[in-house]
Amino acid sequence: MRKILLNRMVIGVDYDLSNLEINNYLNLFKGLDNFSILRVCQGYVMQGKNRYFRHSHLSEAKFKAIIRYFAHDLRAWKIAELSGVSRPTINQLFMKLRIRIAQVCNASSPLFGEVEVDESYFGARRVRGKRGAEQAVNRSSSESWNATGKCEHEFARSNCHINGIESFWSYAKRRLAKFNAVPRQTFLLHLKECEFRFHHREENLSDRILILLKENPL
Repeated sequence: MRKILLNRMVIGVDYDLSNLEINNYLNLFKGLDNFSILRVCQGYVMQGKNRYFRHSHLSEAKFKAIIRYFAHDLRAWKIAELSGVSRPTINQLFMKLRIRIAQVCNASSPLFGEVEVDESYFGARRVRGKRGAEQAVNRSSSESWNATGKCEHEFARSNCHINGIESFWSYAKRRLAKFNAVPRQTFLLHLKECEFRFHHREENLSDRILILLKENPL
């Protein structure tokens, strides 16, 4: 009876206890009634149920499923529908995740040597009642600079070019267009998410995110 009780307490939270581990726990539980054992098991499961998102009520199995949906770039409302988790919870989770992704991108992308720098415009081409620079939603701007900070004002010279960043701008614009509108306050986080996806587009993105969060949980 106690062995069955202990097994039931770990179902659905991505834990797998061996027979040896179960017997060790049963030895510790000698002299306790079933209710006391239940309380101990609940404390054990709740303490470590999600290694990727601390102090979360989401089980590790459900969190992994949400990350898989995120990696497939599904919209938040669709992920909420598929996972059975509320939309506000999904939005809060993705905000934390995008902040962590931005931190990782900034830490792993120091500028040195030859750097491709370009400008791009994000936003509606025309906004009623606004003219010129006033209608710019977000703009990442610069010329073409060398590592010493001297502006070259050139698109290409020998092996120096901006083909890489032009490819990224194209990818980012195609991806962000499907969201219809991105709030000005969170635009940089969405752009950093695009950067992360672009750099890891040949990898399994959900595995990559889980590795990142295992090393540094939300």
